Amino acid sequence: MSPRSSGAARAPRKPPLEEAILDAAEVLFSRHGPDGVSLRQIAAAAGSSNHFAVQYHFQNKQRLIREIFERRLRSLEAKRGRLLAAVSRQGRDRDVRSLLEVLLRPIADERDAFGKRSYAAFLLGLRVFSQVGEHWAGSRDAAPLTQHVTDLLRAASRPLPELVFNDRLMAAVTVFLAAAVDCDRRGAAGRTVRGSEERYLQRSLDFGAAGMLSRDGLS
Repeated sequence: MSPRSSGAARAPRKPPLEEAILDAAEVLFSRHGPDGVSLRQIAAAAGSSNHFAVQYHFQNKQRLIREIFERRLRSLEAKRGRLLAAVSRQGRDRDVRSLLEVLLRPIADERDAFGKRSYAAFLLGLRVFSQVGEHWAGSRDAAPLTQHVTDLLRAASRPLPELVFNDRLMAAVTVFLAAAVDCDRRGAAGRTVRGSEERYLQRSLDFGAAGMLSRDGLS
């Protein structure tokens, strides 16, 4: 795929039970973290009476996590492609704030069957367990557009050293994911006003970009 492609190839849809397992695992992992859910619980939540359904289809929890991650990446690739095309037309494809929005904003648009941002919560859970960086870094082959945006962001952030860039990007990711999840929590508590979520998410992007652009502690 060309790095400037506006979308991702559509993968064949998985059989219904595999999709149900992925849906159930994403929601359960978002609520309890990967270590707080058993494969048997995921199978039951997916509607299977076979306690070993997850192992049969996905082998183990790590493979299941990877499949959840890559399934969402297909949609995210397309959304990021459209945003990047718009940013490029406006001459903002070297602007840290704009590129950070291309990378992160689509995550908040990913919803589960209940209209919740379970994928954002899933990623936040992985971040807490120090695994999201591993899967993010492993997306080069599965999501070349996402990797391209990350590379543009890295170039726009220079002269940040590589380790500093990685740390600050993960901090910005964490701030945004927390904001997206908080939007759902506020909504469940009846404390959100329609239209204000977008401002809240944009402020989290402002905060993340400010952190990446900071020169504090750099020589």
